[in-house]
Amino acid sequence: MKKEYIPDYDFLFRRSSCETFDKKGFRFTAPTFMVRKDRGEKAISTNWSKYSTPEQTSICPITNKQYLVGKFQADIPRNIKLTVNHAPSKFNFAHSTISGEQLLNDLKAYEVAAYLAEQCIPVITEI
Repeated sequence: MKKEYIPDYDFLFRRSSCETFDKKGFRFTAPTFMVRKDRGEKAISTNWSKYSTPEQTSICPITNKQYLVGKFQADIPRNIKLTVNHAPSKFNFAHSTISGEQLLNDLKAYEVAAYLAEQCIPVITEI
């Protein structure tokens, strides 16, 4: 599949469970952006706004389960030296990843996740 460069000001959508959304503060929390190393993850999955909408992102194409959705521009992770890549999959051409050593470093991962959560704008907050 053809991979493309994601411009800095395009949006990335992140799917999240209700447990990682703070309804009182109306924001996503750091666990939304934690890499689950115990599941073999090495990057954060997102959807690129060029090929997806918040509504499309809210439904997992594999399980059909619905989630909450937040958005942020691609330059946000790049500004802290993370890599943003278009990584289309068989089930999702919009699939993109955020990766970098900071996400896998036990001492830095929470700090990075908290920063990304702070920058994330809630879009779909109820399911």
